[in-house]
Amino acid sequence: MRITMHPEWGAWVTPKLLRQRPIYRWYVYPHSYDKELVLALLKQFQVDEDGWVWDPFVGAGTTLLACREYGCSAIGTDLLPLSVLVTRSKIAEYDPELLSHQLDKFDFGLPAGVADHFAPIPVVMKALPASRRRQISHLLDQIDGLPKSSRLFFRVALLHAMEALGLAVKSGGWLRIDPERDVNGKSLRTLFRSHAKLMLSDLASETFRYDELRFKVKVADARIVKTERRVSACITSPPYLNRHDYTRVFALELALIGVTSPAQLISLRRRTLRSHVEARPLPQLKRNSIKIPRIVSTIVTEIQNAGLNNTRVPAMIVGYFEDMQLVMQNIARNLRPGGVAALVVGNTRFSGVMIPVDKILTAMGPETGLTPEQIIVTRYRGNSAQQMGAFGREPARESVVIFRKSK
Repeated sequence: MRITMHPEWGAWVTPKLLRQRPIYRWYVYPHSYDKELVLALLKQFQVDEDGWVWDPFVGAGTTLLACREYGCSAIGTDLLPLSVLVTRSKIAEYDPELLSHQLDKFDFGLPAGVADHFAPIPVVMKALPASRRRQISHLLDQIDGLPKSSRLFFRVALLHAMEALGLAVKSGGWLRIDPERDVNGKSLRTLFRSHAKLMLSDLASETFRYDELRFKVKVADARIVKTERRVSACITSPPYLNRHDYTRVFALELALIGVTSPAQLISLRRRTLRSHVEARPLPQLKRNSIKIPRIVSTIVTEIQNAGLNNTRVPAMIVGYFEDMQLVMQNIARNLRPGGVAALVVGNTRFSGVMIPVDKILTAMGPETGLTPEQIIVTRYRGNSAQQMGAFGREPARESVVIFRKSK
C-alpha cells in the first residue's frame, strides 16, 4: 500500500472554498470537504456517465452536487434528517421565476396565536426567545404550504437565516450559548430574503445537467443500509474520532425540521456512529464477528495510563472502530466488483497519544472485503488547545484512504 503526499489537496478537505461556490454555499457543514476533491477522485476512479456513486455520510451534499456537475448519478444516505433535507435542496430542479414570485409573498409579521413549532429542547429554548421562535414558525407555516421543490428551497434559506438570530454558537463539536452575542437589530425578513436572493442568483448562473441523471437521498444508517443498486464508487467522510456530536451542533435545525422532543433527539444521538461518547452500539451488533486490529487495544491502554478527563473515551475509541468495520463491510456489499472507495479521515489525539485512524482502517480493510490501495496525505493539522497545553503540539494527518473491492 502506498502513502503519498498531496499537499495541493489540503484546501480541499476543509469547507472554506465551499462558502464561495454557487449552490454548494447554500448551507455548509463546519467539517465539509470541497467539490474539487470529489471531482479529482471521480476522474482518478474513471467513473463514467453510466456510473453510480454512493456517499453514506452525505452531510451537506457536496458529493452528490459534484457528481451532478461531473455528469454521473449518485445516492446519498445519512442518519441526520437535516443532511437529507439540505442535500435534496441542492440537487433539486427549480423554477427561479416562480421562486422569486413566492419570495415576494411571504408575511414576516407575528400574528396573534401563531404556534411555536420548535421541539422543547433546553438548548433551543435558551438560544431563541419565544418571539423569535414564533416568528420563524410563522414563516415555516407559509413555506410548508408551497409545492415540494419550493419548500426545499425556502426551508434551507430559513435554516441559514435562523443561525444568525439566536444566542447559540457552533463551537467545534458543541452548541455553545453566548449571552453576550449581539442579535439585536437582526431581522428575520432581511436575513431570509438576502439568502434566498443569493440562492436565486446561483440558480441563474448554474449550468449543471439534469437530463438522464438520477439522484436518490434518504435517511439511513451507513452500517446497515442496502443501496438500491451496486455502485461504481463510494466517496465519503465518516465522522472523525473527535467527540463531535452533530445532534448537538445542529440541535436548533433538528428541532425545527422534525425532531419533536428531547427524547427523540437523544434517541437519534445514541444511534449515530460512535465518534462521540453518548452514541451506543447497534442493538444487532455481534461483537464476536468484529475483529479490530490489536493496535487499538494497545493505544487505549496507553491513553488510560496517561490519564483521562472522561472515562468514557476508551469505550468510544473501541466502538468507533467496531462501527467503522461495519461501515466498511457495508461499503463492500454495496460496491460492484472492482469498485473503489475513498474515505476522508483525520487522525486524532487523546491524552497526548496519537491514533493513526488512516492506518488502522487500512489494516481493517481485508477483514471487510476491501483491499487498501493508497493513503493520500492531504495536510497536517494542529491539536486542541487542551492537548497542546498539556502534551505539546504533534500535527495530525488528514488523509484520503483508497480501497478497492476484489473482483
